[in-house]
Amino acid sequence: MMLGRALEALCRDVLEPKDNKAEKSAGHTPSRKKYLMLGEGVRQLHDRKIIDERLYEWSQSLHAIRNLVAHPEDITVSREDAEDLQVFVNAITEYVYDLSDRHEEFKERQAEKKKPRKSIAEMFGGILPGPPEQA
Repeated sequence: MMLGRALEALCRDVLEPKDNKAEKSAGHTPSRKKYLMLGEGVRQLHDRKIIDERLYEWSQSLHAIRNLVAHPEDITVSREDAEDLQVFVNAITEYVYDLSDRHEEFKERQAEKKKPRKSIAEMFGGILPGPPEQA
């Protein structure tokens, strides 16, 4: 159940408009009244290409198990299924936050490498002495 809540929080953090976040932190009630639920949030992550097809399919399993556990019936989730769900939530969190940031940093470094470099004379022009004068 808690893993599903963690994934819902991720969806809201990534998909919720920034002005609603500012309203919440300022103590105001956000203008949007309906919370983004797990199924819709993951679908939007997929539709916006924030997550790929594999993560989307995996999330459907989490959603199904979460729905079963959320209702007061005699449902048992195996240890292996619980561990798989935990691994999935960790994987999607790393994918959405860490890998996206790392990819952007990589692209910036690559773009920086493509910029023309200054010559040594341009870099040290005011520091290095000029050529010796001939007599």
